[in-house]
Amino acid sequence: MTKKKTPRATASARAYDLASRLEAEIISGKRKPRERLIELELASAFGVSRAPVREALRMLEREGLVSNGPRGVQVAAITAEEVTDTFEILAYLEELYTSRAAPHIRADGLARMQRLLGEMGHAVEVHDVHHYYNLNLQFHGVVRDACPNRKLVHLLENLGKQTLRYRHLAMSLPGRLRVSIEEHRSPRNTAFAAAWTRAASAGPSSRRARARW
Repeated sequence: MTKKKTPRATASARAYDLASRLEAEIISGKRKPRERLIELELASAFGVSRAPVREALRMLEREGLVSNGPRGVQVAAITAEEVTDTFEILAYLEELYTSRAAPHIRADGLARMQRLLGEMGHAVEVHDVHHYYNLNLQFHGVVRDACPNRKLVHLLENLGKQTLRYRHLAMSLPGRLRVSIEEHRSPRNTAFAAAWTRAASAGPSSRRARARW
């Protein structure tokens, strides 16, 4: 069966690289909502011609990070309603895939989650939002990889890059990092409580992994 090509997969390498760099700047908040994205200026800033810039902007528009309107191409706006609706959907989907993944998280996955949680705690102390955000993605990546329901994971991923942008924005709010780390550490966290319970009864090697939590 021929694998279906995605917009990113069919783009030129230069446009793909430029789209990835602009995506990172938009998600991190370096480029603000409604900020104009002018082809000539971007081409000069990134040292490329206007063609890959135009292609990169089209990719980002399809992914919801960029809009094209009367003022030209600009970073997509963020509305309170969109954020509220998106997080409502995410809450249900993440609770479901986390509970499905819990019985399948292996000892090495638990150990990696432990290490990431320690690094996340340090990022909170120094208030490094961007580093915490990246560590958090890796942390939840372990859970997603363990989820046997791949359609559920794909459904979550298909919500798009806007969800990553909203997450980064939420973590930038005063006090949000500390709330987030406590939620990850909470014994009420379904996936981790269930996974650790299973690890405790699985044998000495798993118990050693738990002791390092």
